[in-house]
Amino acid sequence: MMPPIDRRTLLRFAAAASGMIAVGGTMAACTSPAATLPGGVVHLDYWSWWGGFSNVVDIWNAHNPGVQVTATTIPGGTSGGYQKVFSALNAGAAPDLAQLENYQIPAFLIEDGLVDLSPHGGTAIVDKLVPWQADAVQFAGGIYGVPVDGGPLVSYYRRDRYEELGLTVPTTWAEYAETARAVRAADPKSYIEAFPLNDPEILLSLMSQAGGKWVSVEDDTWVVDIASEASTEVARFWGGLVGEGLLDTRRPPWATSWFSGLQDGTVLGWTAASWAGPIIQGNDPDKADAWAVAPMPQWPALNSASARTATQGGSSSVVLRGSQHPVESLAFATWLATDPEAIDAMTKFCGIGWSSAQGHYDTQLTERSAYFSNEHVVAEYAASSALVPNDWTWWPTVLTSRNHFADTLAAAPKTGDGFVAALREVQLRTVADLRNKGLNVRSAT
Repeated sequence: MMPPIDRRTLLRFAAAASGMIAVGGTMAACTSPAATLPGGVVHLDYWSWWGGFSNVVDIWNAHNPGVQVTATTIPGGTSGGYQKVFSALNAGAAPDLAQLENYQIPAFLIEDGLVDLSPHGGTAIVDKLVPWQADAVQFAGGIYGVPVDGGPLVSYYRRDRYEELGLTVPTTWAEYAETARAVRAADPKSYIEAFPLNDPEILLSLMSQAGGKWVSVEDDTWVVDIASEASTEVARFWGGLVGEGLLDTRRPPWATSWFSGLQDGTVLGWTAASWAGPIIQGNDPDKADAWAVAPMPQWPALNSASARTATQGGSSSVVLRGSQHPVESLAFATWLATDPEAIDAMTKFCGIGWSSAQGHYDTQLTERSAYFSNEHVVAEYAASSALVPNDWTWWPTVLTSRNHFADTLAAAPKTGDGFVAALREVQLRTVADLRNKGLNVRSAT
C-alpha cells in the first residue's frame, strides 16, 4: 500500500497533471500470464460501469489461469459509482481495481485512495500510450492509473442536408456561427446543432481547445482562472448563439426528441467525441451516406499558434488503496489498455471511443466507412487525437465545479453576457470549494 498523500504533496502532484484527453508503432499481442502468488490463484475484483465488461474479463481469465478477475458492475460514476467506491475505501473493503474517469483522479488522490503504480512496473506502460492520455494519470513522478479510452472531438454533420441547403462545412467557429444563421434562415424548423443548458461538459472541452486553463498550480497554490480571456470568449460565443436562437435548446443531446431530430435532419450536426459515431449509426442505421465527419472548427483568434482540438470523456483503470495485488492488478490493467485482443473486445462489448494504445489504429487509417459517406473516419479521429493539447489540469473539485456551471447556466440569461456571468460565478464557487478542502488557493481573475 502506498504511503499517505498529504495535501501539500498533492499540490505538487497537480503541477504535473495534464490532459483533458501521435499515433505510431505497431504492438504485438500480449497474453503471457501475470505473476502468481505461491500456492494458489490470485483473485482480483474490478468495479466498472462498462456494459459487457465481463465478456472482456472472460478473455483474460482464459489466458491467465493464475490470475482470475471478477467484473463487478456498479452505477455510472456520477450516478452513484464514485460514492460507492469512496464508501468501500472508507470501510476498508475496496476492490483491487476500478474504472475512474480521468478528471476524478485528483479527488481520489486527495483522499489517499490510489496506489502509485510506478514502483510496481508502471513506468513501462507510459511509452505504450498516446501521450495526452498517459499525461492524465501522471503526478510528480507517480503513475496513478492506466488509461483505457478517450474521446477526441470531431464534427459529425448531415451531409445530405448541407448539400440540400447549399452549405459548406465550417472550418472556424466564426464560419460555424454564419452557417448556423444560414440554416435557420433556410429552414426555420432546423438547427445546425443542439445545445445542452444543463450539461457544461462540451463547453469545458471547447474552452480547452481555445487555450483556456481553468486551474493550474504555482508552487504550492492552486490558481483558479475559470474566467480567463479564452474561456470568457468561448462562453460569450456560445451564449450569443443561444441568445440568437441559432441552437436547439428544446431538444438537448440524449433527449428522445433529439435522437428524432438527428433522424429527420432537423438537427444537422453534433460536435462530439469519437464514441459518438456508433451512437449516430445505431440511432439511424438505414441512413447510410447521409452523415459525414469533418475536423472540428478552430478558434484562430484565440489560438493563432497552431490548430488544437479537445477531448470529451476518458477512463482509466486505477488500483485502489488496500489492494494486496498491485503487480497483478497492473498486469491486467496493462493488458486491458494495450493488448489488441483486449482493445477489440472493449470496442465490441463496451463501446469505448478511442483506445489509449499507441499505434492500435495504424492499420485502420485507410479504411472507409460505408455509413459515413465512404470517408476515412478513423483517420479523422487520429488527426484530432494528434492535436489534443496536454496543458489542461484537473483539480480535486471538478465534479462540483461542473455542477456549479450547470446550475448557473440554467439560471443565467440566455445571452453571451449571461454565460460570461455564469462563468464568473463558477470561478468564485470553485475558489471557495478548494479553500474548504484546506488547500492554498489564488484567484487569477
